[in-house]
Amino acid sequence: MRLFSLLTLLMVLLSGCSSQPEQPLPYPVSVSVEIADNVNPYGTGSAHPVVIRIYQLSETGQFKNASFLDLYNKDRDTLGNALIDVLNLQPLAQGEHKVELDLQPGSRYLGVFAEFANYTDAESKAVMTLLPDQSDQEDQIIRVSLNGLSISIEQYEDKAWWQIF
Repeated sequence: MRLFSLLTLLMVLLSGCSSQPEQPLPYPVSVSVEIADNVNPYGTGSAHPVVIRIYQLSETGQFKNASFLDLYNKDRDTLGNALIDVLNLQPLAQGEHKVELDLQPGSRYLGVFAEFANYTDAESKAVMTLLPDQSDQEDQIIRVSLNGLSISIEQYEDKAWWQIF
């Protein structure tokens, strides 16, 4: 009886030690969206606001191979399991816009997609690899740039000039 009680107590103690590993939480990053004064020209050639989507991806194959219309009409079906999250930015006019993005666990790439009116002549998507474990790196900057009929995305470290040396 004493041995049984001791074994039961030991099992209870050991089961308490086997907890689930802590799941990583999303963390915010700032994205700077810079839109030139000639973006999305059509009709008379003047600039027009453009809708932008920012995709968090686990891999890039589906995104790179997708056509404009596939992403425009059925992005979730087209990207499948590679899609972790998407942020739709309403029509943005020229200027610089700051966006807070919650990076989800498992996001390894960011893809951007612009809904240009003249999409057949546009470079409407771009993708970049995220730096590993940036949750504690406050000096990382993600910049999305739109100029004419093209979109680009880049990430760089914003170091003060005295930290360069």
